[in-house]
Amino acid sequence: MRAKLGSLLSIALVSLLATACGSTAPREPDAVWREADLESPSDRVLWKIALLSAEQAGFPLAGGLDPASGVIVSGWRTELAPFSREGNRKRAEIRMEPTGPRQWHVRTRVQKQLNMSLSAPLDATRAEWEWAPEDVLTAEILLRRIVAAFDPVLEVGADPNAPGANR
Repeated sequence: MRAKLGSLLSIALVSLLATACGSTAPREPDAVWREADLESPSDRVLWKIALLSAEQAGFPLAGGLDPASGVIVSGWRTELAPFSREGNRKRAEIRMEPTGPRQWHVRTRVQKQLNMSLSAPLDATRAEWEWAPEDVLTAEILLRRIVAAFDPVLEVGADPNAPGANR
């Protein structure tokens, strides 16, 4: 009886320790989307603008491109730093969904990870990535780049108060 009780306590202790150790690593945070509705002449024009916007923001265009479903997942944009937790990498995701003729709902998010490496924070091959809160500001800037391409009021040099100007 005593051996069974000791055995059960050992199993319970090992299970508790395994759960505690497994829960210390940060998990991927919940997605924080920035959203806007816009009008585009076609899905191809919107797709090209979204790709250009991601590229101009410094996100590498990787294999996560699916024009049929309107989803762009960039590669990681890595920014290393000489100290632990200062280097990071970010990945953009853009989703485009039709809502009507020439009407689209566009969502962006930017995932972020920090380099926790103490011994070699400037060596990308030895980086130790941990999830960090999403970069909402960069996601908003990316969304605004896309929206601005379709907003006639934002034309450079256009006078919004001129007769016949779109408002």
